Amino acid sequence: MAQAEVPIEKGQDPALVRLKEHADGAASLANTFETIARDWHARNRPTWTERHADDVLGSLVRDVFPSVGALPITEFTPPIVLNLLRAIEARPAIETARRVRQRMSAVFVYAIACGLAQADPAAIVQKAMARWSKAASPLWSSSLRRGRSCGAPKPSRRTR
Repeated sequence: MAQAEVPIEKGQDPALVRLKEHADGAASLANTFETIARDWHARNRPTWTERHADDVLGSLVRDVFPSVGALPITEFTPPIVLNLLRAIEARPAIETARRVRQRMSAVFVYAIACGLAQADPAAIVQKAMARWSKAASPLWSSSLRRGRSCGAPKPSRRTR
């Protein structure tokens, strides 16, 4: 009975306090990064093309879920995110690491909006990542050597 009186003395409804405590306990078991990311993906999938939706989930399944998918979203820190991204950069896949960071950040923002997280550690590490340059990209550098931009049509040959 003393527990029920404390929230009343603080101006809180005891039923709401118990409901919140129950929800917090159950939510901590279900609030892994993978669970929240899959929910975020399912909610956004109808607005994306099929290929983009597959790319987004595929990158998370391949690069994020195996190492940190089971971690509760509230336990993420910037060093955890940065170490994950640096492993991707080391492949070397700098552009993939940048896209994975963006997708992780979107998941954290979604979790914050749902009241499941307090911070977005993926946003914090953005400036600590390796820089990407067009010259370092095999696609861009080969196109530049030929004197045309990526995606530009080949010059036509005129016959006389």
